[in-house]
Amino acid sequence: MTAPSLSLAAPDGHPLAQAVAISLAVRGTSLERVPLRQPVDLADDTALRLTCRRAAQPQVVLRDPLAMLDLTEDLHPDQPLHPRDPVRRAEHREGLALVRTVFPVLDQVCNAKAPRELDLAIHLLRSRLTRIETLLASAQATSGSGFSLLDTLLAPLLWRLKALDEVFDSFLLIGFGRLDARAGWLLARPEVRGELPAVRRLDLPRQAWERGALVARRDEQPDWSAALGPEAAEPVPVPENNLLWRTLNTKVRSIGDGGALR
Repeated sequence: MTAPSLSLAAPDGHPLAQAVAISLAVRGTSLERVPLRQPVDLADDTALRLTCRRAAQPQVVLRDPLAMLDLTEDLHPDQPLHPRDPVRRAEHREGLALVRTVFPVLDQVCNAKAPRELDLAIHLLRSRLTRIETLLASAQATSGSGFSLLDTLLAPLLWRLKALDEVFDSFLLIGFGRLDARAGWLLARPEVRGELPAVRRLDLPRQAWERGALVARRDEQPDWSAALGPEAAEPVPVPENNLLWRTLNTKVRSIGDGGALR
């Protein structure tokens, strides 16, 4: 069977589109990208379209990101990223569905402007991260230490969580040792770095700041370090890109914007 040519239309920087691109990049398969001129909404993946064209066949358009990831798997039977065992594969698919649900919650965290709203969003986020942390403890779900289809979806999520933690000291990954270790391993892979470059990593913190989100305002947040235990008290190395915080701190207040910073 001749492999179809693939074209992915999505808002530039959409995490689920990034997952599909990483899955194909790991296999060395080319993908045409069609950026849509609309803001990235972590809670909305309805704009994504994967068009598959084959000679003498009608084109097929997929709209479900998990169906897109399944297609990348089926097109590369000699390079599987799913476990081969059907029960383990079902567990793996359940993990993909779980990670997908985290992005809308992360969107709530990055848009909350009231303390109660932010607390509820972070509670929900951490409860889902706890489930993923448990899943990562299962070799059946992650195919051991090798790269899996689950990692294609974890990479865009962890890329964003690491950026928020480094810029805003938000402690979102505190207590999740497996997720934190997975982030370091994934973000060092060339296929992941090609899709998730360091230069773009601060987009989400910058957008949260510009929207006036509470997660971006250190001086208005309670100090949770005591409740988070000794890990939160450990000094965190300041990454090179943390200069964003100093830059953001120099922004001037907008007139007629309720004191929000721009």
